[in-house]
Amino acid sequence: MILTAEVDAKGLRSLVRIGGRIDKETKAIIRRTAQEARRELVASINKQGSGTIHQASAPGRPPARLTGTLVRSIRARAARSRRGDFVFVVYADPRTAFYRHFLEFGTRGLLHSQRIAPRPFIAPIQARFILILQQRLSTSIDMALKERAT
Repeated sequence: MILTAEVDAKGLRSLVRIGGRIDKETKAIIRRTAQEARRELVASINKQGSGTIHQASAPGRPPARLTGTLVRSIRARAARSRRGDFVFVVYADPRTAFYRHFLEFGTRGLLHSQRIAPRPFIAPIQARFILILQQRLSTSIDMALKERAT
């Protein structure tokens, strides 16, 4: 699973004409929000595995840290989509943490002992950071429009 938030750039493009800083400000807000989401993901995993003896996390809780590979694989970036929308993406790199989906969604083995219950670490943060991003962008746009009006 990838934590993704897209902001429709069509509405923002018309605002870019109002004040050239909107585009730059939007990128900065998206980048900052993506980095904060990444930090929170890392903290949720580190918090679960803080002892010297590994204790698996309870089902429904973020995965416990064992080797640190999952934490090191978490990336955040801000970019533009093919449609021109502003996007931020926070994800666990599949090249280093191939098992990320097993943790997020769980598995269904043939035997009960082979099943892994879901230990979501991205989904709980996703909705909250999309709301944070929307609030920050709204505030930024309001400020730019007020500056333009005065």
